[in-house]
Amino acid sequence: KYMDSMWAEMQGLIDMDPPTQLDKFLGCTHTMHSFDGAPPTTFWENKLLARKPTKAERAKMYGATKSGAAPDESSARPPGGRPSTKAPVGAGGFAPPPQSDPDLDDKDFPGGAAGSACPALVAHPMKVKKVIKDHLKHKQVPKHGQRFRAMVYDMEDFLKACIQRYTELAGDRGARLRTVDTPFLDEPALDAEYAGTEQQGVLAPVCAKIVMKVLYAARVARHDLLRACNALARYMTKWSPAEDKKLHRLMCYIFSTMKMRLVSWVGDGPNDVSLSLYTDADFASDVKSSLSTSGASLKIEGPNTSFVLAAMSKKQTAVSHSSTESEIIAAETALRTEGLPTQTLMEHVLGLPPGGATLNFYEDNQSAIKIIESGYSQTMRHVSRTHRVNIAWLKEEFDKDSVVMKFIQTQRQAADIFTKHFIDKYKWFGALVSVNHLSLIHI
Repeated sequence: KYMDSMWAEMQGLIDMDPPTQLDKFLGCTHTMHSFDGAPPTTFWENKLLARKPTKAERAKMYGATKSGAAPDESSARPPGGRPSTKAPVGAGGFAPPPQSDPDLDDKDFPGGAAGSACPALVAHPMKVKKVIKDHLKHKQVPKHGQRFRAMVYDMEDFLKACIQRYTELAGDRGARLRTVDTPFLDEPALDAEYAGTEQQGVLAPVCAKIVMKVLYAARVARHDLLRACNALARYMTKWSPAEDKKLHRLMCYIFSTMKMRLVSWVGDGPNDVSLSLYTDADFASDVKSSLSTSGASLKIEGPNTSFVLAAMSKKQTAVSHSSTESEIIAAETALRTEGLPTQTLMEHVLGLPPGGATLNFYEDNQSAIKIIESGYSQTMRHVSRTHRVNIAWLKEEFDKDSVVMKFIQTQRQAADIFTKHFIDKYKWFGALVSVNHLSLIHI
């Protein structure tokens, strides 16, 4: 009902072709799945990933042996010696889409099949399915006969082209790709190692050709690459050996996660969903400039709905003096540029009056929440001049019934992945789940 009316309204204002079936569009393959049962979900709880799991938790999540060690990845290999790329059907009968382009099959890809960010899971797909069922016992399941629709965004073919471009431009360096779990190195240590050096990186002449190509994929449907790409883009004119290493790590991660997909699903009616805006910020993570990074994740959420609309990872324009200050700047940026415009659009689509669509705003810094609720901070009287942010305006917006401020624990903060560099793979896997990024083996 809403889809047909919105297409008709847009065609009345814009000269455009009639809608067609979902397919590849601007490098991203869109696939729609309809099914009964439970929504696509994951096999872990984020609360476990706020710390290193115990041996029992590792055994439950990753199918470890009695000694606590993960089984050998070779157990997942067929007689031919190559790892299997066949993904199991997950909860609710949700099956991954087939390869869309036979000309870019894994056998033609440099290095063979792409690796997995968690090799132990590939070796034990049946244990993954069992843990999914255990996970669903604690979730609200749909009523009998309710249909779910899931949209899968696939950038695999485009990212293979990114890898091929990197191998062409980086020479021997590009041929040494390996399987890694996260796209980050220890950035503070690496920046400190090359601090004060005037040496130019080897990839300085061609870095823009690589980073900008990957950044397109990050903005469209691979939000897990967004923070790493933006951090590199800041230094394309001041490229150093440190950036060479960071870019190589990023390309290794892309090579390792070709089967990663952005998956969004809907299982509720329009009266049961609302906008959810998650915001976060780090504090002076950029060693060279001492600037902080603002992050945001915007979704439509409900009891059985999680649909990603937008993601943001943006460098702040001035130095913040505390983590609370950087969080307030991130909150203002996300609410002004993402939350309020989308709230207006949602009201128009659903035919609601102004203020009829609820925007839930999730913040994990309690000091920032208190300052926003009061509308004033004596220690932050400078932010209107340095950041051009008015705290009183934030209070004015949150005083409205349609914008609701909520506290959320840090380990469940979906915007965390857009502000921090993760070198702990367990926390990284949890961050991926929070922004609906699932490997085919996890669905």
